Amino acid sequence: MKTVIISLVILILLITMIFVSTEHTKSSLAELEAIVTRLEAAASAQNLADARDCFGQLNERWDKAVKTFSYFFNHHELEGIRKSLAVLDAQIKNENFDGIAVEISTLKSEFFNLSSFDLVCGHNLF
Repeated sequence: MKTVIISLVILILLITMIFVSTEHTKSSLAELEAIVTRLEAAASAQNLADARDCFGQLNERWDKAVKTFSYFFNHHELEGIRKSLAVLDAQIKNENFDGIAVEISTLKSEFFNLSSFDLVCGHNLF
C-alpha cells in the first residue's frame, strides 16, 4: 500500500511540474512575441537605437526561454528561430530595414508555429 501511495504522489508531482512548465512556456512565448512587436515598431519607424535595444532584449529573453522550450519542442523548430535571430542580428548591424522587416515576419511565423503545438505532450521528456 505504501508503494501505491508513493507512486501516486510521484505521478501527481510529475503532472503538476509538466503543467507548470507548460504555463511558463506559454507566458515566455507571449513575452517574446511582445518584444518582437516592439522591434517591428522600431524598425518601421527606422529607429536603429530602439531596434538594437529591442533585439538585445529579445536575444537575452530567448537565451533564458530556450532551456524550457527544449523540453517541449523538437530541436529543428528551435533551430529555425536561432537562425532567424542570427539573420536579424546581421540585418540590424547592416542597418537594412527592409531585411529587418522580412526577418521579423519570419520570426513571427516561427513563434506562431511554436504556439500551435500541444505542449502537454512533453515528447522530449521521455
